[in-house]
Amino acid sequence: MLGVEGLAGPLGRAALFVGLIGAFFGLIAAVSGTRNADEKVLRLVPRFATLSCVAAISAFAAMEWAMITRDFSLAYIQKVGSKSTPAMYNFTAVWSALEGSILLWVLILTCLTAGIVFKYRTRITDPMVGWAVATMFFVGIFFFIL
Repeated sequence: MLGVEGLAGPLGRAALFVGLIGAFFGLIAAVSGTRNADEKVLRLVPRFATLSCVAAISAFAAMEWAMITRDFSLAYIQKVGSKSTPAMYNFTAVWSALEGSILLWVLILTCLTAGIVFKYRTRITDPMVGWAVATMFFVGIFFFIL
């Protein structure tokens, strides 16, 4: 299939690494910007939230692609996938085991973080918003590491 077999794994891992970096720098920007009331630094927070969200979407999409195309070069697909399972069920099988469930949760968390950041971007200098976003980035880092 166009020579892309086995590509979902490296792309997914790269996306997870990019998401981890985005969440890490988002945490640093949120904490330092809130502590120092530095609006210039706090304006970077939406960019890091977007980066983390896009990376999580990419990682989840790579895993879905691997599951739907039955890319058995990935150990996770070997564990939860099956050639006899219809594609619709393979789509949902991604989050049927622990690793896929964590991937789904990091996707949900990063999308919620991005949503909160964009909803309150005009109030990003409010300490309550800054610390809430910093906490969300911290939890995101934890899930990206898992």
